[in-house]
Amino acid sequence: MIFIIKVKGWFCMNKQFIKRASLVFGMILLATSLIGCGKTGYKLASKELTDSKAKLSGSDVGSNIDNYKTSIESAQDFAFELLKQSVSEHKTVVISPVSAMTALGLTAGGTSGDTLSQIQKALGTDDMNKFDDLCNYFINRSEAVKDSTKAVVANSVWLKESAAKNVNDKFLATASEKYGAQVFSTAFDKTTAEDINKWASKSTDKTIDHIVDEVGKDNSMYLVNAATFDGTWTMEYKKEYIAPQGEFTDIDGNVQTTKLMRSEETLGIYENDDPNTGEAFGLVKHYTSGYSFVALLPGKSEDIWTFVNRLDGKTFRDYLNGAGSGKVTAFIPEFDISCETDLTSALQNMGISDMFTSGKADMSNMLSAGNEVSTDKIIQKVHMSVSDKAVNEETTEYEEPHRCLPDELRFDKPFVYAVIDNATSIPVYLGVVTSL
Repeated sequence: MIFIIKVKGWFCMNKQFIKRASLVFGMILLATSLIGCGKTGYKLASKELTDSKAKLSGSDVGSNIDNYKTSIESAQDFAFELLKQSVSEHKTVVISPVSAMTALGLTAGGTSGDTLSQIQKALGTDDMNKFDDLCNYFINRSEAVKDSTKAVVANSVWLKESAAKNVNDKFLATASEKYGAQVFSTAFDKTTAEDINKWASKSTDKTIDHIVDEVGKDNSMYLVNAATFDGTWTMEYKKEYIAPQGEFTDIDGNVQTTKLMRSEETLGIYENDDPNTGEAFGLVKHYTSGYSFVALLPGKSEDIWTFVNRLDGKTFRDYLNGAGSGKVTAFIPEFDISCETDLTSALQNMGISDMFTSGKADMSNMLSAGNEVSTDKIIQKVHMSVSDKAVNEETTEYEEPHRCLPDELRFDKPFVYAVIDNATSIPVYLGVVTSL
């Protein structure tokens, strides 16, 4: 199984409003079988097995956060454990924990036995109903904010015709109603690759128009996930607050010339509780649509990898809960990152093994011959950029500085960043910048 994510877009940070932030990714999971989502309305050679008119169910996550507290905290824990297991020292990396969660959640619905237990343990849940609700929440978020933000999460399943004859009706219902996913019966020839790319283009309004060149004739199932994010910052800033000749010192000590984007922020993060861990600084910058950009910088006494390895869901929650109100001047570098990450070993290190082992993978809740399907590997491909696009001239009033915060935060050395959903504080994207 191969899992590919493509992300492209930009974040804009400047003194006042960085107007457009764009992230786009497409993810494909390849096994000896495959899965996905989207709405038709365009001609495909493949046959849809789900009802494209089926109504996507709605969870109560957004209105009942307390009831999902354990599931939310588990998702946060999963995000940072996945980051730790995915990073390679000296390498800049970006992952999408929510995409990985969604893919695993949809896959879990078709598994049983030890295969399911291992996925649940890695996700930190024994209540897949609540986990399904959480994934459903993120899928529905795209509809809720569509007037102000382009945030699409689309899933599809592509089954070889011979396997599709044995697909479980309950799995089809869950895929459609919980994950908004479409399931297709397909020939697994050149028309399948064409259909997958058509589906991706349609689902993302042509933002992602190509995912696969060809499909393997020996494969029988593909899981395809596509997502886009295009948001607007709540505070803009003037063009003169951009330094075109700023400096960034990379992980190897090399000084790189880059644009530094200056902004006046009101939510600063500061940690100095434990002398054994050192200081940590950061900021939270809001979008208008219920998402935020979080940047975290280790203090002088701690290198970036020590910092990453001690980050977990609880530490992240503490940072966000302790964010102080007050003015801090922040300098963030412009960056453009393309990253390929093999998540196979990461997930195996997190306890998911049977899913990747022929003869042990139990997909019996998806297909009647589910023990004949296993996953080869999972790969994420991500492209992400942060730039100064679309700034304007607005100004904002600020409070006095928080007593613990420095007057200035300069992200001019390796740092951690995340794009989070405000209601749950779950990282949708999570990465480490080590060089530009």
